[in-house]
Amino acid sequence: MAQLATGDTFGEDSLLSDAPRNVTITALTDISLLRLNKQQFVSLIKEPSLTFVTYMEMQEAVKQGAILLDVRTPDDYENHYLDGSINEPFFSLRMQLKTLNREKPIIVVCGDGKTSEAAVFLLLRNKINAMILIGGMAGVKSEPEHHIAPANDIKVIVDRPETIYQKHEVKQSVDNSVSISSSVQDNHTDCCNRCEALKMTNQQLNDKCMKLEFDKQHAEKQARILHKQLEKLTRVLDKLKGE
Repeated sequence: MAQLATGDTFGEDSLLSDAPRNVTITALTDISLLRLNKQQFVSLIKEPSLTFVTYMEMQEAVKQGAILLDVRTPDDYENHYLDGSINEPFFSLRMQLKTLNREKPIIVVCGDGKTSEAAVFLLLRNKINAMILIGGMAGVKSEPEHHIAPANDIKVIVDRPETIYQKHEVKQSVDNSVSISSSVQDNHTDCCNRCEALKMTNQQLNDKCMKLEFDKQHAEKQARILHKQLEKLTRVLDKLKGE
């Protein structure tokens, strides 16, 4: 159960994962609703927002400190998974948002990449830097090495359900710091810029929607006044005809 506010969206999970929509929305008051069809959603929201990484880019990002998040079901995860990954099923991801490490990029993995798109969209909406492994586990199987060996200086600690984090035991000088690869960082910056542009466009649409709603209410009020005047004139006219 969740309560939506002005500017919130729903239904994107279905558009991203090609799965049936599994929620029902009930309006408690009169509202104005803006609707995007799938083609508009893909061109205006999905493509500008989502960032995809290849298997090799994912390996490099993990070595630099990125978190590998598997959003498949526990059964699918136990069957086969990438070394060093953390399992957080998509159906419970919303409840674990506050426990995710926001200081490191997150690369999301699923079965074929579809669920990852919905998961990353959710993370981005909550200001968490996230990317998608192209093709998911189905794409990884085609790679010559389909298990990631965690770096020797990184220890992955999982404590469910309270927290998800990584503890680093790094033997290095003070001047030596872990940084994201330049290509991944560029993608992140570009994604942030696009997200800000989308937020601005969304705000402009909300402002226009509110103005249209005000104009509509004003027009309805004027129509009611004119209707009452017409009824009054009709009664006067009928009275005059009777005389």
